Amino acid sequence: FACELCGKSFRQKLCLTNHTRIHTGEKPFACEHCGRSFSTKAGLTSHVIIHTGEKPFTCERCGRTFNKKQNLDKHIRVHLGHKSFVCEICGKRFSQSPHVTAHMMRIHKGNKTIV
Repeated sequence: FACELCGKSFRQKLCLTNHTRIHTGEKPFACEHCGRSFSTKAGLTSHVIIHTGEKPFTCERCGRTFNKKQNLDKHIRVHLGHKSFVCEICGKRFSQSPHVTAHMMRIHKGNKTIV
């Protein structure tokens, strides 16, 4: 199935339908709590968790729960010791980008010049 607007191909018609909404701006799935609309049912499902307080993703190591899988994935990096974000000034490594920013403001007072 190919998009008539940009030519991108999809194996399933539903995927083409969801993609086409990028071009049309159609957002047929509305949140019953706040009215915000989404182009896919998955987008709405992910959003509704904000209102319900549900946290279906649990860290197996420490039991901490998260409302989105991407937040759990970020958290797991702490346990694994993955520190792929580096301070350009002192070389200290961090597991998340916001931690580098906080470090820069706290330790280097926002200075971005390399020493």
